[in-house]
Amino acid sequence: MTTNPSKALATKTVLVAKFPRPPDKELADAMAVLALRPSANAAAVVVQYAEDFGEQDIGALADALSASMEATGAGDMRRAEDMLLGQAHALQAIFLNLARRAVS
Repeated sequence: MTTNPSKALATKTVLVAKFPRPPDKELADAMAVLALRPSANAAAVVVQYAEDFGEQDIGALADALSASMEATGAGDMRRAEDMLLGQAHALQAIFLNLARRAVS
């Protein structure tokens, strides 16, 4: 007796894993939106690396970054240009320091 393989597959039970429902769906949704905001992501990194400027408030950073992102979206590239120029100078200083060490 031959079994039809497509019929056997059609009757097979398929298990699908699902994420558990959060206790507070409204809060979970709000936190998911926050976690995906580019300004919040950048603020989380800045909080970790900007210790030289003292303790940072992540909310204030996210708001400032959001305003900067809105200005860029409206066509004001001054901040982005200034940032890139500052980074170029910082990288040049790092390069010179490392180049001097390499020949020592």
